[in-house]
Amino acid sequence: MPDPHWNDALRTGHLGLDLKHKRLAQCLENVLAAQRDGKSGAIVDQLLLGLWKATEVHFAEEEELMRRVAYPHIERHVSAHRRIIQILSHKMEAYQDISCDVGSAARAFHAWFTNHTVEDDAELGAYISGEHASPQTEQVSGA
Repeated sequence: MPDPHWNDALRTGHLGLDLKHKRLAQCLENVLAAQRDGKSGAIVDQLLLGLWKATEVHFAEEEELMRRVAYPHIERHVSAHRRIIQILSHKMEAYQDISCDVGSAARAFHAWFTNHTVEDDAELGAYISGEHASPQTEQVSGA
């Protein structure tokens, strides 16, 4: 099972992004803990749906931030977001059809989240926090 705990390797260099990512990691941790602790299927379902919704909201906010700062790699980044939404959609459908377990959905999300955060989001964080940062960008609450 993946280790969903936040660690410094996942830092992007942008506080707002890091706070949002910590929340996503906590949502994943909650799903896995509920499953591990034998919580009811309804509770696990609710937590998994919460992870899904938090991911969608995060992507919308992050994409808006990229537009505001004129991030030059926005198309590639948004494409990565769309790919994970497709993967998660497939996993959610399979989970609901009982053809995959929560662990499978969690592993898919965790693998993507870790790679995307370390690579794409770190690049975005460096762009925002670096020479392209403006007073307006720095004041963005929660990215």
